[in-house]
Amino acid sequence: MPISARELRECINKLKNGRDITKKDIPKIVSLCRARNVRFDLDLFQDYEEWFKTVADRLPEFGNYAYTVPVNGAFLRNFNLRVIKAVSKCLDKMSLLDRASQVEIANIPVKGWSWTSMSKPTRFLNLKLAGDLRSSDVYEKASGMVVFFDEDLEEKYGIPEYDLNGSCFGINAQTLYVTLYVQSILSVAYRKKMPIVRITTEDVIRQKKRDIVLVDPSDRKKLEHLLSFTPDEAFDQIFSRHPESRKISGGNSREIFNETGMMMERYSFLKEKYETAEDDIWMETIR
Repeated sequence: MPISARELRECINKLKNGRDITKKDIPKIVSLCRARNVRFDLDLFQDYEEWFKTVADRLPEFGNYAYTVPVNGAFLRNFNLRVIKAVSKCLDKMSLLDRASQVEIANIPVKGWSWTSMSKPTRFLNLKLAGDLRSSDVYEKASGMVVFFDEDLEEKYGIPEYDLNGSCFGINAQTLYVTLYVQSILSVAYRKKMPIVRITTEDVIRQKKRDIVLVDPSDRKKLEHLLSFTPDEAFDQIFSRHPESRKISGGNSREIFNETGMMMERYSFLKEKYETAEDDIWMETIR
């Protein structure tokens, strides 16, 4: 049953007085997110706006109140823009894992998650409310991971496709090669059985999504030689010499990413060998 304005005011006062709501209060507060054919109630919307503003004031401390914050834009369809802006402030103060709206994993055993593709199986979970991932074993695993790709990659080259299952449809031509770069490295990590987590978060105001890939720190170190390439270098030295890489489509993308990933590995090995030889020659000259 939807929460009344009076009950929501009581919950707001609890938070303002330094207390927390009970777990039984959570489904009442989020009931309006799930409801259909909601009657417009300005007073109730104002109370929800104040509720989420009060939650934001208590964050990043994570109490029961945090579990009432929607992380999925579809869960906010019953609210006006003022409420959505208050929700956005809450999400801004949460950790990456707590504000995730979808999680895709590879090489991590888990029960109850959906398969993305049988040809290159990864699993995914759609989330609706903040903290939903905390009930999964994946949360603890992902908490110890680090960001796989450099933060300035998207600034320099545009936003690539990060699908862990290698199935990229409708790739933007302007970001084709950065997608090829990212997916080639992911294919290497996948083939080496490295645990990978892709976190999707949403900007609920602009209705835009962002993907971040996480790996274990030790695994990232193992692939530093690949990550040291820029997309420009990868294209000039590898992708431009592989004509098939220009023909990525949903049907053949996985095979191409596997091939280009192995090509990047071979190139990095030869490059390292060449640089080592140059260093040896330089040392002999010094002597």
